[in-house]
Amino acid sequence: MVEFAPADNPYVQLLAGNVPPRPPLYCPGPPTPGFVANYRTQSNVTSPPVLVGEDDFLVPQLLGFDAISLWEFRSPEKKPIPLENGVLIDAWGRKRRNKWYLNEGILTSSQAWDDWIEAGFFAYPAEEQFIALRDLLGSLSQGPLEGMAFDASIAGAFEKAWQSMGFSHFARALRKGDELIGEALDHLLQFSAGMVDRWVDLVGVHSFILTDDMGYKGRPLVRPAEWAKWLLPRYQAFNERLHSMGCKVILHSDGQIEPLIPLIIEAGFDAIQALEPAAGVDMCRVMEQVGNKIVLIGNLDVSHLLIYGTPQEVARATTDILECALTSDARVAISPCQQIDEYCDPNNIIAMCNTAKNFQF
Repeated sequence: MVEFAPADNPYVQLLAGNVPPRPPLYCPGPPTPGFVANYRTQSNVTSPPVLVGEDDFLVPQLLGFDAISLWEFRSPEKKPIPLENGVLIDAWGRKRRNKWYLNEGILTSSQAWDDWIEAGFFAYPAEEQFIALRDLLGSLSQGPLEGMAFDASIAGAFEKAWQSMGFSHFARALRKGDELIGEALDHLLQFSAGMVDRWVDLVGVHSFILTDDMGYKGRPLVRPAEWAKWLLPRYQAFNERLHSMGCKVILHSDGQIEPLIPLIIEAGFDAIQALEPAAGVDMCRVMEQVGNKIVLIGNLDVSHLLIYGTPQEVARATTDILECALTSDARVAISPCQQIDEYCDPNNIIAMCNTAKNFQF
């Protein structure tokens, strides 16, 4: 089986606890088609796209990213159910209109969860789809994507639980200490564990980024005591299981999550990705607090800096992170907080990547 975590890859070295020769560059999912088009035009790229699904992975490779998260199979296989007024219920049990999730959910009792799962809404993609992806990545890893490492994106439990229950119902249950919260988290993590098994056994990927937004702008969505009660023991068990399989686990969360970081470390995550400055996360403060206890990935702002900043400002922000990492003995990878979209200036992404590639640890 082709190695999807090459030993000489700086990102792989960092997650393994080693010091790479330069800071790794991490791409949080495939850039949007709009950004790809802008970059190709600006950089006069005429080579045909290297497609994984509908996404062009050649552009992250040309930019110099060492690793990228795969967004295939991020959700159960069941198709959304259309309701009135443009509302859909997706396979997670979440109600949404267009791209916005609504405040009310449908999985508000133990029976509702049992019925939902019994009805097949948490069905996995067919094994043939995983095998086809394995063959594609294997071919590309020996050709145009040689040397790149891959993480598989999987669903976290907290975000999906409150969306499926509806935030108002979830908040009331949280206040009352309702065991329905634990049941929901267990159902969701059981599904993600099954997804991990398929990625490992059928594709050969052993690195996972678990997406679980836990913060508002300015503060976490839940108090640390609530996180410790409901999520800490479950994520400890989940991460221990993955580590026993030789896997690495990265937590992605938008928002201000600094008060939760000690618990995230205790839960056994290998890295945190996003660390959103627009939400108030101070990367240097975090590095000074955690040192080398966990890998920190991100902190390059996609809501302002990478859109409106100059390449010089982006280079300075990147350098500041790396210099702070040296003084704090922190382990960092450079990354945009979220997906690179069509609003990001290609010159700024180039500046971020070139600054990291030219920095020596």
